[in-house]
Amino acid sequence: LTGLPELCVPESLSVPPPQIVDFTAEKRAADATAREGIKTCLDPSWQIESVTEMKQSIMVGPQPGVLQSLAAQASSESPEAPATAFAAALANRVQGAGMGWGTLIHALLEHAVRKPDASASDLESLAQWLAFSDPELRPFVAEAVAVVGHVTQSALWQRVLSAEERYAEVPFAVYQEETSGGPTLVEGVIDLVYRTADGWEILDYKTDQVAESSAEGLVRRY
Repeated sequence: LTGLPELCVPESLSVPPPQIVDFTAEKRAADATAREGIKTCLDPSWQIESVTEMKQSIMVGPQPGVLQSLAAQASSESPEAPATAFAAALANRVQGAGMGWGTLIHALLEHAVRKPDASASDLESLAQWLAFSDPELRPFVAEAVAVVGHVTQSALWQRVLSAEERYAEVPFAVYQEETSGGPTLVEGVIDLVYRTADGWEILDYKTDQVAESSAEGLVRRY
């Protein structure tokens, strides 16, 4: 406060005379009507809900043919195959990485979809940049790149790359007319969707901690 002028505090103040308030029965009734009108205007006529925040889980499984195909791929791979190694990596706890771990994996997989020729060095550079502002995430950059490497070496990923069309991190919104809270716009993001000769297929990445260490256990859980 050095150099600032001292505030001038007067010794006395004059206040304006009180105003007579109109509080007749007619005025009170008008005020109540106005308040009801404002309340009606403030009540939402629709709402937005995120897929991840929905209270009721919606279980939608792939066609049996797709499940059999994936099971056959898993059973034909050796114990050290990428799919098995990826399942084991998911089963391990990533201490201290928090939600940033999932965000990092999603971003790296998105880059791998858009740039199939991206090298491990490219992915590491991107991961370093993405983790630059998150000190707790930086120690896990090498592990994240390794996990994504396991995914991109799997037979399933080759199916993705050979698809006629593929799109990563696709936002969507579904309008639901009849819900308990009125019309609802359900929003979300599809991690990966691609079209093959058999039709469209969707991949949803899961990066949270799980107890299962096998591909079959992960399928049962999700």
